[in-house]
Amino acid sequence: MFVVVSLGRAEHEYFLQPNASSWESARQHCQVCYRELATITAEDAHLLLEQMDNRSRAAWVGLRRLLNETVAPLSNTTNSTESQRPESQWFSGTPPWVQFSNGTNDTDGTIDVNSTWFSFFEGKLPWSRWSNGDPVTIQNWYPGRPVPKPKPEPIKCERNTHFISTTSTPSYSTYSTTDGTIPPPTIAPCPDLTDSREEDLNKFIEDACLVLLSFGLWWERACSEVLPYICYDDRFYGKVMVHNITYVSAAVQWLEAPGEISGYRVEVKSPEHNWTQDALTSTLTTELTNLTSGTKYTVYVFPIKCGRDLNPQTDYFYSQPDQIQNLSLSDIQETSVNLTWSPPPGGIDFYRLCVYDTSNFVNCTNVTISQHTVKHLIAGGEYTVEVSAEVADESIPGRRFNKSFFTRPNKVKNLQVKDPSTNTFKVVWEKPEGNANSYRVLVQNGSVLFNNNTNQFTFTATGLVPGSEFDITVWAQVNESWEGKPVTIQGFTKPGPVRDLEMDANANEITVTWRNPIGGHTNFSVLLLNPDGTDVEEQLTPNTTVKFSKLKAGAKYTVEVKVIGPGKLQSDIKNNSTYTLPNEPKNLKMYPNGTTQINLIWDVPDDSHGVTIEYDVVCKTKFWGYSEIKRVKDTTFTLTDLRPGTTYGCNVSVFAGEQSSKPIYNQAETVANKRNITLTMLCKSSEPLGCTMQNAQANLLMALKANFSSKLDGIFWDLNWKN
Repeated sequence: MFVVVSLGRAEHEYFLQPNASSWESARQHCQVCYRELATITAEDAHLLLEQMDNRSRAAWVGLRRLLNETVAPLSNTTNSTESQRPESQWFSGTPPWVQFSNGTNDTDGTIDVNSTWFSFFEGKLPWSRWSNGDPVTIQNWYPGRPVPKPKPEPIKCERNTHFISTTSTPSYSTYSTTDGTIPPPTIAPCPDLTDSREEDLNKFIEDACLVLLSFGLWWERACSEVLPYICYDDRFYGKVMVHNITYVSAAVQWLEAPGEISGYRVEVKSPEHNWTQDALTSTLTTELTNLTSGTKYTVYVFPIKCGRDLNPQTDYFYSQPDQIQNLSLSDIQETSVNLTWSPPPGGIDFYRLCVYDTSNFVNCTNVTISQHTVKHLIAGGEYTVEVSAEVADESIPGRRFNKSFFTRPNKVKNLQVKDPSTNTFKVVWEKPEGNANSYRVLVQNGSVLFNNNTNQFTFTATGLVPGSEFDITVWAQVNESWEGKPVTIQGFTKPGPVRDLEMDANANEITVTWRNPIGGHTNFSVLLLNPDGTDVEEQLTPNTTVKFSKLKAGAKYTVEVKVIGPGKLQSDIKNNSTYTLPNEPKNLKMYPNGTTQINLIWDVPDDSHGVTIEYDVVCKTKFWGYSEIKRVKDTTFTLTDLRPGTTYGCNVSVFAGEQSSKPIYNQAETVANKRNITLTMLCKSSEPLGCTMQNAQANLLMALKANFSSKLDGIFWDLNWKN
């Protein structure tokens, strides 16, 4: 049983020793196994009494009437005498000595203390120093004790009384009660000492040592008597150092305890289990193995002195947490990633999760469960995530486990198809938000045509089929393979032109025919144009023929055919021109204009109004062998340089392209320059008076006209009888 008190800088522990010994043997044992016999101070006097029990009514403490000032350890001989102890030189000054002048009342058996007085004399100072060399700063003697060498009168006491008078001497110049007044007469209980006779109580003891009575007062006894005793020791405060900590082991080192230490007992406690391990004094270290990772351990190192444990040196530490297991990254998106892992074997208080980017910027957070979603990342960024199990005080970091990954790139922006032709087009896009270092381009139209990677922002597809539709998909990439979400658009090649475009026309209709282009198409746009380039009509058809009706006769029409392909892309224009068949002019009229000119005038043919057409005018005269051909655009014409009195016949037809309409005919005669020619005829008849007959003259005239008509056809002449 012991109690701890603080005295100055040293903290004392008190130990009651039940093995009865002489004062010297007790002191020797205390010096070997403790510090010294107990000292009594005002602060710890009451605590020493707590060490006393019913079996220990009195116990030695470390005060002797005369003690060597050097406080040297006693010899091993228990029967040492005062003559064997060297004389000591006490501090200078006049020491106090207590004597009592007692008045007694024999009738009641009590002590009547009338006064207390102090005598001062030169010489040695008894009862002045404790065995450890400390001065005595408090006295709590039983009244009348200690018995001075000049023997005072016997002290009387009353049995079965329990009043205790306590006095203290804060200095060596007074003896008074604690409040500084002279104590009144007291009735003190008689000590119950079984090994002394009452008549010996007041005898002076030359070699006297202090006995602490169980009720707190002091009594002197012969130092050779055998009594229990109280030792004290300075409370030992060492230091335990734990180093080289791993997840399964640690090295423990401690300071050497003072005194005769026989060894050290190491106790290690954790929530899971406790164990004790002995370590040799010479090493002051031990190795702890088979630890559980991530566990708090408290280490107690007990110095063993005389078979007892001193105050333990203690410290705690955490074993290193083990590495987490099965770190998995899932649902990696543009700005977030889900992490899951399995707890490590052993203990854990929380997890430290750190995310590093390529610039080594770190963002750490603590979590208590084995999953976490990391947010606010950069799309297409390269990151390393590190997860470690940690202990509560973060005294030792856990074994780290890391994985590197790329966040998913964002989608490319402004994906377009540019510059399409019949067999090629260009795909262009813009860099996505975040990071991307390459791109994958997929072009397909039922089958994969291109599946290419590029680090540019453009891709040209070649060798394509005209008039086709394509699915174009572009992915942004990081790390050459990790792709973002796709962006898909449709791309188209221009259709090829129609082949073998032909036109078949009559006066009012044109039929256009062609062959399909190479590649695909959806429709054909057929536009009919007037000769002046204005639109006549446009037709959209999926067929390879189209007819235009209600056209002008003799007009030149141009047709333009475009192929409409997927995506409404159009082919290059294929064109052709033709004339509708001309109709004949109407109402040809010819008017002589003097002797040398004839004016011709006619009307525009039906269905040709508003059309610029040409006319072929062909005029002839048989008699003179004259012929003239003219192509005119007007509906009038004048023949000039003609012969007078000559009949001219003219055909007028419409000329369109390579074709002419049916001609319309008329004739006219120039004004004749008339002359009279007389023919004298001699009539001879076989019949009498045949020449004088009336019909003979008429027949002759008829015959002459017939003859002249064949000879003078086409010129003016007239034949009449002139009597």
